Amino acid sequence: GEKAQEAANEAHRLLEVQRTRADERVDDALRAADAASAASAASAADLLVREAFADRDRVLREKDRELSDALESALLAKGREHAQLLAKREGDLASAHERALADALAHQHASLSEAHARSLSRTETTLSAARDRAVAESRRASDAQHRDALSRALDDQ
Repeated sequence: GEKAQEAANEAHRLLEVQRTRADERVDDALRAADAASAASAASAADLLVREAFADRDRVLREKDRELSDALESALLAKGREHAQLLAKREGDLASAHERALADALAHQHASLSEAHARSLSRTETTLSAARDRAVAESRRASDAQHRDALSRALDDQ
């Protein structure tokens, strides 16, 4: 893009130099025509003026074409740079979105794991308490049966 811009600037500068030279030639031809007094001299000066104008027009058309080509090249280069920058920004945005999604999923997983661990701990505590109650009840029942059997055995004696 920068080289194309430099080329466009150089083409414009050269156009100005050649335009100035062509204008000087036209001025010279006009002065020559003014200086000529005879009809043949006036005719020759007229021919010089026409040639100078034709040369200037040709140079201007060439330089205009060169300038247009340089500007088109600069615009295309800028367009490519813009497209690359846009693609990079879209990639960066997609990466950031993926990272945010991964972070959110990791956070949700951690929260669910923590909730599951708390629930498991409460369940284990409940089961342990129920087991302890069942063991205690079983012992009481066993002790009561044992006392009853002992009491009957003593009564039988």
